Amino acid sequence: MAFDASINKIGDNDAAPNKSTEVVNDLGGRLLSSPARNDLSNAIPVPSSVDEMVQLARYHPAHQGGRMFWWEHHNRQPAKRNLSPVKPNDPPPSIQAMLGQSVNLWRMAGADPNAPDFSVERTDESAFKRQYVKESVRLGHDAGFSDATTRALIGRMYAIEGGGWGTADTMAGMNQHMVLSDTVDQASLAQQRASFVPISSGVGYNQLLRATTLYLFHESGKDIAQHLNDIAEHAEDPARSQALKDKARLVTTLSEMIDKQAAAVPNAAKYYDNTGKPTWDLYAKLATTETPVLPNYSYTGNQLATAVHALNLDKDVGPIIQAEDVKSLLNFAQRNNIVGLLNDKVSMIDRRAAEYDKLPSNRKERAVSEVAAAMRQAAGVVPGDPSSDQQELSSAADQLEKRISMLHPGKDESLDPACIDPEQTRLVRLIIAHASGLDDNRTKFSPDAQRLVGKIMTSHYRGSIGQELLPAALELANLVGEGHALQMLQPRAARLQAAPFFGAGYRTNPIAHHRTASQVLQAIYHQMNVTIESKDKPGMTELMHYLDNTIGDGS
Repeated sequence: MAFDASINKIGDNDAAPNKSTEVVNDLGGRLLSSPARNDLSNAIPVPSSVDEMVQLARYHPAHQGGRMFWWEHHNRQPAKRNLSPVKPNDPPPSIQAMLGQSVNLWRMAGADPNAPDFSVERTDESAFKRQYVKESVRLGHDAGFSDATTRALIGRMYAIEGGGWGTADTMAGMNQHMVLSDTVDQASLAQQRASFVPISSGVGYNQLLRATTLYLFHESGKDIAQHLNDIAEHAEDPARSQALKDKARLVTTLSEMIDKQAAAVPNAAKYYDNTGKPTWDLYAKLATTETPVLPNYSYTGNQLATAVHALNLDKDVGPIIQAEDVKSLLNFAQRNNIVGLLNDKVSMIDRRAAEYDKLPSNRKERAVSEVAAAMRQAAGVVPGDPSSDQQELSSAADQLEKRISMLHPGKDESLDPACIDPEQTRLVRLIIAHASGLDDNRTKFSPDAQRLVGKIMTSHYRGSIGQELLPAALELANLVGEGHALQMLQPRAARLQAAPFFGAGYRTNPIAHHRTASQVLQAIYHQMNVTIESKDKPGMTELMHYLDNTIGDGS
């Protein structure tokens, strides 16, 4: 069995309601996709028709799959006042188009046609990622999360959103080979990425849409500017300090202009909520506005959105914008006590574990044999194969089966990841994945085997299931919207079919098809772990290294 994993995401290209939309999806391939698509393991899949596109609703459609890669921008001579329109039916802007439009940012911010050009400052991927980690950790701490939880959240969100290889400038639809290649030099790859026509406007580690970037400026523009000023105060180089202060001033002025334009879009009133606050849809509407909405102002909302979106690439502003999106998820978790809600789900798992403890020894033995057989099949153990890899795998499976058979009644933490080696940890998670219906065969465990899986989970998670599943729950909110995610996380919803919680175009996605709400959560969790543990995801390795250097390993 080989279940393949990433999440196909569907959203729009900053489209306002009733506008044409586009398919978007996650970065790493596909989640539990059919074998027929296994040849696309390094590409980002696209649903078959525009009819499958659907706007998801956290505060924006689901983060789109796709990324960008940094390219040398030092010697580019920008075209002043690049006013070429970006129409709703046009492809989303490329890196070149975003950077070309960004030269107008000072003029856009102050409505001053004589203002100077702005230049997005680029840096290499490692430096950008290191700064993104630093900013995300800062916001995690500010939100009151522990080092261990912050590390898990940032790492696992990147595992899903970035597929383990995403870069700061990866865009929707890019193939992994446009980031890493053994046959094409980096300069050529950079040019390919710069001109690449994406399938959505999603950009960076969190795949922000243009409309989401505008919305974050509305929500957090003051915080972003204040943080840039704080960094400037500690900069030793006066020129560097001034550059940061200038960017802070630009962010402040842009935030004001964005809100002013948003309030002036046609029929703006219908895009406010019941409390009078503007919704994400208002900024999506602005991002597709084709004519200037303010008197004596020559830029359209489309042009403004494209230019502001380019700030995701700036070495100073970009990491903060991407981290602010992480903060919005952390706020959602705190506001709704997601950890507590997840811990409420533990009661069912604890009940199954207690039921297993009461089974007679012969039924326990049969349950262990059943689970061990499924584990070996999932892991690809080939009986009698003399190869060293198979011998090691078979030995790990044998050792884990013995550990499982020795689980004693009551609290037993012998399957804690700290007590078993990485290969046995992987095998435990394969067992949990199988129990959640995540394998291709969809074979079901017997009731006693399900009780044993409950016992295995309580031992493996040490009673901290809420913290362990929190990143998956937040990604679920990305997929179905905060409201639906809260419903799916209720213990009473665990066995409900997941498809009705998803948008119409999403219901054919394998992650929702024939799965319960609980199984979808486990599917996301499983893919996060698969990517983190992968040996061929250099982006994942680098990000976790920066996390460990910033906050330690959380142990």
